[in-house]
Amino acid sequence: MKITETSKERLKIEHSDRNKEWTLGFVIALVGFLPFFMHSEGWFLFCGKYLFLATFILMGLLNVRDEFNMTLDLQKKEITMNYRNIIDIIKRQPGMDLVFDLSRLTHAYVQEQVHEKKKLQKIFLMLDGSLSIPLSDTLYFDVKFADNIAGTINKWLKENKVGSRFTDTDSDEDGAQTTKRRLKNKY
Repeated sequence: MKITETSKERLKIEHSDRNKEWTLGFVIALVGFLPFFMHSEGWFLFCGKYLFLATFILMGLLNVRDEFNMTLDLQKKEITMNYRNIIDIIKRQPGMDLVFDLSRLTHAYVQEQVHEKKKLQKIFLMLDGSLSIPLSDTLYFDVKFADNIAGTINKWLKENKVGSRFTDTDSDEDGAQTTKRRLKNKY
């Protein structure tokens, strides 16, 4: 996840790195060509080569993940969350859009979740003080990385005076950082 655009009018966050995913998928698919360098006479072995190739092409496609993009737009006064699954990406379709009013957004925060006995971090957006929307389905090991993204969102909200309930608890010397509130998941 990375913040690709930060301006006075827009804040854009992208969840995936398409070049890295497709390159790794292509390299995995190339392994499927190894049997074609061996010569065989049997029909069964000839068909097995194509099955081996198809298996590795599918394994390469499994590396390509779903895509989450979020845009906070001050001119349109809306939050647009775009989701595309692997089928939408291959077909080059636009995917699904969730649109919320920007004035409903109060702040972003990091929640600690336990997954397979490991403490991981997840970033959420708080709407109207009661509705929490996960920024993506990704869980992060690094607390600083998750805090940095949530802090950047909160800083942008404060600079543009978005969200009437947003209050900064940090001093002006440190800048607008995320509120250091950690919520624990009970599950």
